[in-house]
Amino acid sequence: MNDCVPIWKLAVLHQNFAMCYKVFLYLSWIFSCICATAAQQSYQLHHPQSEAHNSRCYDDRRRPQKCVPEFVNAAFNVLVEATNTCGDPPLEYCFQTGATGATKSCEICDARDPSRSHPADYLTDFNNNDNTTWWQSTTMREGVQFPNVVNLTLSLGKAFDITYIRLKFQTSRPESFAIHKRTQENGVWIPYQYYSATCRETYSLSEDNYLRRGDETRALCTSEFSDISPLVGGNVAFSTLDGRPTAVDESNALQEWVTATDIRISLQRLNTFGDEIFGDPNVLKSYYYAISDLAVGGRCKCNGHASECVRSTGQGLEERLVCRCEHNTAGVDCQECLPFYQDQPWRRATTENAHECQPCNCNGLSHRCYFDLEQYRRTGHGGHCVDCAGNTDGPHCETCKSNHYHRPGDLSRHCLPCNCHEKGAYKSQCNDTGVCECRPGVAGAKCDRCEVNFYDFTDRGCRPCGCTVAGSVNNIPSCTSDKGQCSCKVQVEGQNCDKCRPGFFNLEENNPYGCLSCFCFGHSSICSSATDYSRTSISTDFSNGVGGWTAVSLNGRNVTLEILPTGPNGLGIRQHGADPIYVFAPESYLGDRRFSYDQNLTFALRLSQDGARASIQDIVIEGRGMESETLKISVPIFAQGNPMPNRAKQTYKFRLHEQKEYGWSPRLSSFEFQRLLSNVTSIRIRTTYVTDGTGYVDNISLGSASPISDFVTKGVGQLASHVETCQCPNGYVGQFCEDCAPGFRRSVSGGDVFATCVPCNCHNHSDTCDRKTGRCLCQHNTAGDSCEKCAPGFYGTPQNGKPDACQPCPCPRNGPCALLNDKDVVCTGCATGYAGLRCELCADGYFGDPEGKHGPATDCQPCNCNSNIDLNAVGNCHPLTGKCLKCIHNTTGDSCEQCLAGYYGDALKKTCRLCDCYPPGTEPSSGNVLDCDKSSGQCPCKPNVIGRKCNEAPIGYWNLISGEGGQRCDCDPKGSYNRSCHLMTGQCFCRDGVTGRQCDRCLPYHYGFSATGCRPCNCDGIGALSLQCDANTGQCQCQKGVVGKQCNRCEENRYNISLGCLECDVCYGLVKESADSYRTKLRKLEAALDSVANTAVEVEDLAGFKNRMDSLAQQISTLENMASTAIGTQVTAADSANLISRLDEITKRISTIEQKLHNMSTLIESGRMFANDASYVVAEGEKLAKRCFDALASARSYLENEARDAFLSAKDASSRFGQTSNKMSEIARDSRRLADEHVAAAQGIIELADKSLNSSRDALRILADTVARKNNNSHILDELRREQSLLQSLQTRVQNLASKAKEDADKAYAEALEIYTQASGITVPVINVSSLLMQAQDIDQGSQQIANSSSNLLSGNAALLDMISAEQKRAEIALNTSKSLQQDTDAMVADMDKAKDDAEKAIRKAENILKEAKETLETLQGFNAVADQSKAKAKTAIAEVPTIENGITEAQRKNDEATVALNAAERDASQAKNIALQAQKTAEEASKTAGKIREDSNQAKIFASGLRDKAGILAGDVNRANTEFEGLVTEAKADEAAVKETTEKTGELTRKVEQAKIKVDQAWDNVEDIILQLADVDDIQPGQLDELELRLNAIEAQLGQTNLAPRLQNLTNLRQTQQRVINDYTLELDRLKKEVVTIEAIRNSLPDKCFNQERLEQ
Repeated sequence: MNDCVPIWKLAVLHQNFAMCYKVFLYLSWIFSCICATAAQQSYQLHHPQSEAHNSRCYDDRRRPQKCVPEFVNAAFNVLVEATNTCGDPPLEYCFQTGATGATKSCEICDARDPSRSHPADYLTDFNNNDNTTWWQSTTMREGVQFPNVVNLTLSLGKAFDITYIRLKFQTSRPESFAIHKRTQENGVWIPYQYYSATCRETYSLSEDNYLRRGDETRALCTSEFSDISPLVGGNVAFSTLDGRPTAVDESNALQEWVTATDIRISLQRLNTFGDEIFGDPNVLKSYYYAISDLAVGGRCKCNGHASECVRSTGQGLEERLVCRCEHNTAGVDCQECLPFYQDQPWRRATTENAHECQPCNCNGLSHRCYFDLEQYRRTGHGGHCVDCAGNTDGPHCETCKSNHYHRPGDLSRHCLPCNCHEKGAYKSQCNDTGVCECRPGVAGAKCDRCEVNFYDFTDRGCRPCGCTVAGSVNNIPSCTSDKGQCSCKVQVEGQNCDKCRPGFFNLEENNPYGCLSCFCFGHSSICSSATDYSRTSISTDFSNGVGGWTAVSLNGRNVTLEILPTGPNGLGIRQHGADPIYVFAPESYLGDRRFSYDQNLTFALRLSQDGARASIQDIVIEGRGMESETLKISVPIFAQGNPMPNRAKQTYKFRLHEQKEYGWSPRLSSFEFQRLLSNVTSIRIRTTYVTDGTGYVDNISLGSASPISDFVTKGVGQLASHVETCQCPNGYVGQFCEDCAPGFRRSVSGGDVFATCVPCNCHNHSDTCDRKTGRCLCQHNTAGDSCEKCAPGFYGTPQNGKPDACQPCPCPRNGPCALLNDKDVVCTGCATGYAGLRCELCADGYFGDPEGKHGPATDCQPCNCNSNIDLNAVGNCHPLTGKCLKCIHNTTGDSCEQCLAGYYGDALKKTCRLCDCYPPGTEPSSGNVLDCDKSSGQCPCKPNVIGRKCNEAPIGYWNLISGEGGQRCDCDPKGSYNRSCHLMTGQCFCRDGVTGRQCDRCLPYHYGFSATGCRPCNCDGIGALSLQCDANTGQCQCQKGVVGKQCNRCEENRYNISLGCLECDVCYGLVKESADSYRTKLRKLEAALDSVANTAVEVEDLAGFKNRMDSLAQQISTLENMASTAIGTQVTAADSANLISRLDEITKRISTIEQKLHNMSTLIESGRMFANDASYVVAEGEKLAKRCFDALASARSYLENEARDAFLSAKDASSRFGQTSNKMSEIARDSRRLADEHVAAAQGIIELADKSLNSSRDALRILADTVARKNNNSHILDELRREQSLLQSLQTRVQNLASKAKEDADKAYAEALEIYTQASGITVPVINVSSLLMQAQDIDQGSQQIANSSSNLLSGNAALLDMISAEQKRAEIALNTSKSLQQDTDAMVADMDKAKDDAEKAIRKAENILKEAKETLETLQGFNAVADQSKAKAKTAIAEVPTIENGITEAQRKNDEATVALNAAERDASQAKNIALQAQKTAEEASKTAGKIREDSNQAKIFASGLRDKAGILAGDVNRANTEFEGLVTEAKADEAAVKETTEKTGELTRKVEQAKIKVDQAWDNVEDIILQLADVDDIQPGQLDELELRLNAIEAQLGQTNLAPRLQNLTNLRQTQQRVINDYTLELDRLKKEVVTIEAIRNSLPDKCFNQERLEQ
């Protein structure tokens, strides 16, 4: 190829060719780009206009020019059909040793696994070098080898101009394969190219790479791609025009040669190393076909008449590729002219002539023409018009047709036909006005018809029609001109339109349809006009009042309407508002109005004002429709040509007919319309049409008919021919077929006149039936509506119609019977209790022996099973004895009168229930069934077992499961609440703090085992030596210096129990003395409390108790006064602490009182254990427990809240004032209140105890009465005992809670005391309020600044979000740019392989040239040496000439010497080859004759002189060749350096592009990550936005590092550099004439420029 010659010339330079060849593979894509661009520029040099317009079919001046579609890879993403593909089933294949990219020796091909499949789709998918996909066949092991052929068929879907076909193999290239094509669908396959190392053996072709003109469509066979190397990635590039010297535009054969619709690759022989002959499976699995890419470069074939191809479905076919044709061409390939563009023959567009199809010249009178070759040869215009309009004719529609004429003055150039009728006119040509000369009796300007009411159009005239006026259309007689058929109305027929069509009658002239439809209630379609009816009408003129007419609004609302008095205007009605008013017809207008069919409803109407607005329901008629539903029809006021109402009185007429012209809506059939009129229920006429207007209606009339008999006294009027008389079919009678004939009835019982009549069906047992119901009057002992059954007491088959079909039944008392299929007679009316074919057996549920077969005869009687049987069951009792056999409801006995064993109750009342005795507690009876008392259901219990089911134990017993009766619980009376225990485990119900099955010991860390349970030790973890206290007293073992029952406080004059109770200062001794005096007074209070406690059991002495409580209150008051007096002295904190300690002791004394109260409650419980059978005791006990709990909870609340609040208040006062006097007073007052509260609580508890005692006594009395009344209610007592146990448990819980409250109060007091002691020594710090205010202001200002910063940050983040969006878009653009660059690179690489193969061809040609140049150089150098030797010897010979001249006379004498000299000259001449031969001959002649020696010497001198000149010229040529060669070497070195530099820059640029792509991808991933994070963030946090901002800055920096802009500029500069190099090479391309033709042939197939923006694979 000429465009690659500069590269080949590099190869010619033998000094640098080796290096160029080594790096050629790396530089192949640079060379292909240079070659493509160079070829394009070369084409532009030869065709400067083509490139500028090759994408447009018209230039800027709308002149047509050649255009071609863009160059594409026609195979991209096109489905390839492969005859062999691996993977189904999966198979193993192996790699050749040394194969590039192989990570292991063998792999699996599996079509089911996408990652391991290699389908044919991978041949044409996107070719990605980083992720190669390929198609693969099965291996040689599966038989893939010659002669088995694997075909790959690519259907392009349309013809393409193919430039090249490229294959890239994943394995080594095949040894033999071929490329075929088809030029049309389903055509023959044409060989394109053969590749084989054995061309002659495989394809019977010799290896040939050269073609001559005229033989350029022959497929060649070459071995250039048949080598086994490389093992991976070998390419095969086939150029369709390579080596074909003729230009494509000059050769139709080459145009057909590059055309293809389908491509087939036939893989015939694998390349092997020869090791397959050993049959090693692994070796065989390493040989297979694998192709990673199939590319077909070309353009959509459009013959130069289209610039693009599009997909089209065309005429409903499947979608295919077609050319978007221009230049007035058409066809899939633009291979023909449009139908009206036939003036010139179709030709392929060329660069010089677009050959645009030209329109035909038809003078605007035709749009169709065809190409007339003869006309074209004759006139130069081949468009011959057809279908000329305007009755014109001629190639250009320029003349009139025969029998046509041109209207004078008509500028349209149209010719009018004469249209002279061939029969009616004398001749076919008309005159200048177009009028024909008619024959006699023929009318019309064209003599084409008969005169009116004439027919039989012949050459002799027309005959009269004879049409009836009433039956003719529009009452105008006329007929057809051929047969004389009159033009009848719609419902009229006959030659002369003189009779009605079937189903119609009453032919009348005033009926536009001719006849009326028969009605006959739908039973007949044959009728005629009645002769006994006269026309009449129902009318109202309102002269005597309203005449029964009423007025209602449109919506039917009950509104007050003003009906104006009648007068000359008729009935006046005023409308209020916009609701129009209608008048309703009276009864005389309703009912059967069939005689009003085809008659008129007329009335006069006037409005009080103009502006009427009509509706579709101005006149409404309601009546009967189909299936008895109500049907309504209506028309607007202006229908049937009536005027709109206004102030003038106008008459309105509405015909009652179904035809569309009359406007009744909805549209009904004739039968439906007359059916409605057969029962009219309402006629409404709208009278008002204006809001608040008045309407006046008058002279309302409805046409009808009446029998003539009604006119006897008034005279007969006009005959009512519209009334029908029907011809009824069989089964109907009456004038209108309205009745059923005798022997017929309505098909529907009670049906009306529209129901059909059917014959009576009485089975020959009656001749008549009721016409409405159809019920037969049966005879012959039959019955039923159709006499279909025998009468009662008879049997037989009355359906057979015989008179004796029913016979008397052979049953008792003539009872009914039935005839079975086997002809047996069965009685069906047996008496109650009897059964059998003849009622000879007792029925089920009855017993007896009616026929005495088992003894005396007895009647059948009902079985008595006391209703304890299933009435739906069979065989409930014995049929002879009546014994019950299937008792239910758990009963037994002959009459089911007893309960079953193991059941109890009343069998007669169906109340037998299961005994359900508890087996371990029940005494067994005889048998395995545990029976019970049949009345009460009580099971026989074992000792110490109670309950109906023997499943309960008495109080104090358990372990019934042992089967030996109840076992005693043996519960400890102190530790348990009662004597009962758990029925299964025997566990007694222990009091709080008590454990053991028998509740006989305290829990760990508890003490005081008593009737109230055990109390917790609560030993202080710091002050006590152990958590276990004394079992009796509860005293914990205290640390040294620690006192208290729980070891929870320091002894006097000690403090800080956590540090071991340190000793106080000596000064506190005075406080101790003062505290001792208080203790003495408090002891008196304790004594008073003890007295209360000791006398608390005397619950009946309430008055004394009250007095003692008053005395106690007085003592407390005295104590308070004394305390107030003492407070006036100096009292220390220690005194206060001691006082609080004494209060704590008082609290403990109160606890002692509570304990005694608990003991009293124990005594009460002991009494209650003997009175727990009374039910109300439970309620009273619950109330008691609740009140006790509330009282104790109130005490606890007081201790926890009031005391703590007092302490906190004291602490606060101490911290403020540093004094304790007020606190001491408050503590004293609180102490008094506390004592009062506890005294009141004690009083309440005593009262409750008194009530409880009284309740217990009452319960005991009630219990005694109850025991006296009923001694057997032990189970009630048991339940009461359980409830009493529950009550005791609740009471114990209340006591525990009270104790817990007391303990918590004690702890609160201790904590308060300790905190108070600590608070006493606290001093109030000095506070700098102004400093705090300043700090607060600083903090406030800082907060404001933070708020402002947050606001600014939020606003800044909003801008940042916008920046993120913008940067995202820029990143997307950069990514698309990178992808575009990558696509461009892929497109360049896609073409690189073809350029590489072309370059390899160029290298081989360069090698041949180099070889020839070397041989030429060697020849020239050898010739130069010989010439120099000849020149030297010639000079020697010339120097010897004078000697020869002087010695001529002595020549004879010196003959021997001359001979020797001439022999030497002869040897010299022979060395000079052909150049010195003449000198040798001259020397030989000189030696022969001395006389001629001078002449010979002169000739030798002349020849030597010429030889010297030639040698000089040759030497000059050699010197110039050497100079030129050296210049070429220098130029080649410079070119090599430039190419190398360009290669390095391109490689560097490629690396940078890849790096930029990687960075852009990374940036894009980061941006997507940020977008995802933003999408997941609900509330924007400043920290997150800062992080996003940092990441975006990093992305921007990363994008900045890619330097896309300067790299793109470098690409542009590099392209300009390449352009300059290419321009230099272009000058050299002119020398290589042989390749110019090829460049011109392929120039349309080359890309427009190097870095094209569209991928090749698109």
